[in-house]
Amino acid sequence: FIGEAPGTSEILEGIPFVGQSGALLDKVIERVGRDPLLIAKTNAVLCRPYRTADGSVTPPLEAIQACHGALCNVLSDFSGQTVVTLGATATAALDELADDGHVAGIMSRRGVWGKAVIEVDEPATHTDDFGVEYQIPYIGSGETTVKVLHYLPTLHPAFVLRSPGYVQTLIDDIVKASVVPHSSP
Repeated sequence: FIGEAPGTSEILEGIPFVGQSGALLDKVIERVGRDPLLIAKTNAVLCRPYRTADGSVTPPLEAIQACHGALCNVLSDFSGQTVVTLGATATAALDELADDGHVAGIMSRRGVWGKAVIEVDEPATHTDDFGVEYQIPYIGSGETTVKVLHYLPTLHPAFVLRSPGYVQTLIDDIVKASVVPHSSP
């Protein structure tokens, strides 16, 4: 699962989805028969976005782009598995952006499979004095590997908390992601 950006609880604990949104997501995951402790969760933007003049905390496009490489490196471990993007920001991190550079609304994308081609930095390696070679993750060697991810966009749990009428939509999308093989379109 890919969320938007860390909230206050996530910043304090250093773990994604530990606040109210995470509690709802865990309940939905349990409801569809999965163990939330066995589900990987991350965010498209790794730092808490600042509040803009209009009061929004939605990460700007520049933040999505700045964190894209780190997100791709995290997602490389999940190549061949289904990924669920939660909300417009997470979906935009894998989607092609609209022609005008704006993030497309989640309602027009939710429940529709997407395919992302990501470039992953190969980890740098280091050989110690004893001849043991170590991989140093997240420090690129300059070489990249291309991987394909299939993902299903859905609503962000924070939105569902504010609009409870969409709980079933979130459940339906997560059921769809859990029963459709990762080789889907």
